[in-house]
Amino acid sequence: MTSKPGKLYIHILDRPRNGRLLIPAFSGKALKARLLDGGTSVAFRQSGQDVWISLPAALPDDRNTVIALDYSGTLQENHDIPLVAGNQYETISLPSERGATHGATEVKRFTHSYYFGDWKHATCAANMRRPEDSLSYQLRFTEPGITR
Repeated sequence: MTSKPGKLYIHILDRPRNGRLLIPAFSGKALKARLLDGGTSVAFRQSGQDVWISLPAALPDDRNTVIALDYSGTLQENHDIPLVAGNQYETISLPSERGATHGATEVKRFTHSYYFGDWKHATCAANMRRPEDSLSYQLRFTEPGITR
């Protein structure tokens, strides 16, 4: 997501299977949603701090469709919200920087290169040598069902 005052740009890189996109912990008041490409209105519903966006059957760009969400109020950054899990996505990513560390576990950032000039950056959990060294996550399930 990117933003400027009064407008949040939501980049859809992976379309949810159920066509519904959740924006959790949204502290503003959603006013209008539209596709940035063409300006077509998009249906949405705000319930408390959750904004559910109903995506059209076909997105203009399978790789990166952008929805512009107009809002009033101020958006607060909140890094303590649970990761969203549900049947709308086939997998869920558990980034190490979002996990709570236990025991001797540390989250570290590494830089490496397979050949000169090809620098890669990775964030990893390190020092996990004993059973009490671990990461844990808060998850929020959006619907009942079997989650694998």
